[in-house]
Amino acid sequence: MIALVQPLDGGTVYRDKPVIVLRFAAGEAADPIDLDSFDVLIDGVPRSALFQRAAGEAWGALGPAGGADSLTAGVHRVSARICSARGACGAVQATVTVLPALNPTTADAATPARAAPSRKQRILDAALGAVRRILVP
Repeated sequence: MIALVQPLDGGTVYRDKPVIVLRFAAGEAADPIDLDSFDVLIDGVPRSALFQRAAGEAWGALGPAGGADSLTAGVHRVSARICSARGACGAVQATVTVLPALNPTTADAATPARAAPSRKQRILDAALGAVRRILVP
């Protein structure tokens, strides 16, 4: 048996933290779960590599952070499957809605924001500028 537990089917996550949690259990004590058989697809795209697995659960992001392959806001289809050592498999399909980032200071892949220079960076820039003025006539 496998189930989406966070968020529930039809639930929401924010784009800056699009993490879901799946839980699974063996049907029989003598037939343990094969963690290597865990497979998850998001909108038909394999995403198993983004998930951490432990006894009884797996958690991970719906998509990679940033880049052309990053997750978009909207409704996404989650399909997951896991099997036991003897080959008895369980599967779940659900929808999750991804909302725009909750934290407006989080950089969005579609509109990259340039971070303000830190105090340390401003001091280094000023020192470098002074050295250039001394060395260049």
